[in-house]
Amino acid sequence: MTKILKLNEAQEFVNRGVLEHNVEIGITNFKGEYFIDKIFQLNGDVRFLVTKLDESVSYNISYKQISIIAGQSIDDILEAYDMGENSIIEISYETDVMNDVVGKEEAELNGKDLDEGMRLILHNDKTEKMNNKILNVKYDDKGLLKLVANRGRPKKNS
Repeated sequence: MTKILKLNEAQEFVNRGVLEHNVEIGITNFKGEYFIDKIFQLNGDVRFLVTKLDESVSYNISYKQISIIAGQSIDDILEAYDMGENSIIEISYETDVMNDVVGKEEAELNGKDLDEGMRLILHNDKTEKMNNKILNVKYDDKGLLKLVANRGRPKKNS
């Protein structure tokens, strides 16, 4: 299955210059390589005007259609820019996740919307037990956010 970019990932790639004018991309359900001519926002969607090499026809596509960036799969490029599923977001500024995150339907930290599966390390949270450990973002059965500490591997009994 082809990885589909999330809106915040597409915006971050634009901000970091990964997706910019003249970058080569692959598009889901389109054959060949395309180059970005223009990037714009339309109704909250990151859109791209792209042209196929040796063609004069341009296509208006959504970030959701991009499957390859500069010859790399979306998964590979997310990992290369420390944005992949296994990356850990470290937050040093003062937080209060018990009031601002836990039990909410939506929340953001460090300017990023929290999604299921994200991993965080807080260094300056008001609740001391939340600091300096890997926290996994999860949703409970009511659709509310919770942060679950990564307990690591069980110790072997000798």
